[in-house]
Amino acid sequence: MQDYLKAPVAGVDVALVRVREERPLSQALAERLKVRHESPQAILVQRGRAVWHASHGAITARALREAISALR
Repeated sequence: MQDYLKAPVAGVDVALVRVREERPLSQALAERLKVRHESPQAILVQRGRAVWHASHGAITARALREAISALR
């Protein structure tokens, strides 16, 4: 994730939720997006729906860029 944040895709908003400090928000997002919570986790949201998610070692800059490219 840190590698992605060094060179994010233009036009894509990024938000970071610190689960320990923002547990109610984390739980609300998991419920609303219908994605089981894991940590660390990346979720790509389009039009209010989770369209891609990954956790732990599957979160890479390349994976994020590929998921974003697939939506364009």
